[in-house]
Amino acid sequence: MRIRRLIIIGAIIALLFVGGSICMGKLDFSSARTDTPVNTASAAIMAMEKKEAAKVTQYFTPTPGAAMANRLNILFAKCETIDIANLSVMLVLEEGVAARVQASYDIIWTQGGYVNTQHEARLIKLVKYEKRWWINEAF
Repeated sequence: MRIRRLIIIGAIIALLFVGGSICMGKLDFSSARTDTPVNTASAAIMAMEKKEAAKVTQYFTPTPGAAMANRLNILFAKCETIDIANLSVMLVLEEGVAARVQASYDIIWTQGGYVNTQHEARLIKLVKYEKRWWINEAF
C-alpha cells in the first residue's frame, strides 16, 4: 500500500512539473517531432510562426539550411507577424533513407500594417540520418 501511494505521488509530481514547464515554455519538443518525414516537414513549417530562422533550419541538413536561413532572415525582417493556417502534409514517397512529402498551407503575414495571405503547395525532399528525418532542400 505504501509503495502504491509513493508511485502515485511521484506520478502527480512529474505531471505537475511537465505541465508547468510546458505552460511556461521551458520544454521544447521540436526535436522529438523528427521521427517521420511528415512530422519533420510540419514542424519546420509551423516553426516559421516564431520568426526565428534557427527554429526553422534546425530541421534542415546544413547546406540547404544555410540557404533557407538567408531567405528567412530577409522575410522575417520585412514582416511584423507570420501565421500558418490550413497546414496539410502528406507522405508521397518513402524509400529507405529518402522521402518526399506534399505540403500545402496558407501563410498569413502583416507587413506595414497590411495583412497578406498566400497559399503555398510544395513537394519537400527529406533524408534520414541517425534516426531523424531532415529536410534536404531550401524552399
